[in-house]
Amino acid sequence: MIFGADRRGQSLQVGAMLLFGCIVLACTRYQTQGVPAENGQAEFGHSQAVAAELVECHTAVFDTVVDGEPRTATNTLGTDDTDRLLCSYPPAEDVGRTEPSEPINVTRGWS
Repeated sequence: MIFGADRRGQSLQVGAMLLFGCIVLACTRYQTQGVPAENGQAEFGHSQAVAAELVECHTAVFDTVVDGEPRTATNTLGTDDTDRLLCSYPPAEDVGRTEPSEPINVTRGWS
């Protein structure tokens, strides 16, 4: 059998391999550049929301000290970045709680 005399073309297979390679490269580029950019936007938005929630928490503590009536404040603990094109992550679970076993007494001035 002489291999050099074979004149059959393999353009379909070569084209399929090139197309598959281009798809893999596009997915890789999205994973290395697109996902971190989306994560940065989600984390920045979450940071802004947490800052506003901490201001509300400070206000609730201050009003509780002034009035003596307890108030509640909520804080979001995790970002929600579940809307991905190729890979999706489950939403973060809020698991932080503070429940004192006895009332907290806050006095005004120095004691």
